[in-house]
Amino acid sequence: MFATCFTSSTATLHCFRRFLRNIGAICAFAFGGTVVSTAAVGLIMWAAGEMGLSYGLTFIQALVFGSIISTTDTVRQQDTLNTHQLQCV
Repeated sequence: MFATCFTSSTATLHCFRRFLRNIGAICAFAFGGTVVSTAAVGLIMWAAGEMGLSYGLTFIQALVFGSIISTTDTVRQQDTLNTHQLQCV
C-alpha cells in the first residue's frame, strides 16, 4: 500500500505531509481495530465451540484464529481507492 501511494500519479508532497501528520490516529485505529476484532472473533469462535456449534478450540487457539481473520488486506484497500478514484484532499 505504501509503495503504491509513493508511486501513484496522484501522490503529492502535500498528501505525504498530511499522512505523516495523521500517523498517530491511523496507527491507533489500525491497531485498536485489529485488537478489538481479534478479541471479538476469538471469543465468538471459542463460545461457539463450547456450545457445540463449531469445532472446539481452546481459548488461545480461538484468539490465534481471530488474529488471522482480523488482519487488514492492504491490496484490497488500494484497489477500492483506485476504483472510486479517491484522492488526498
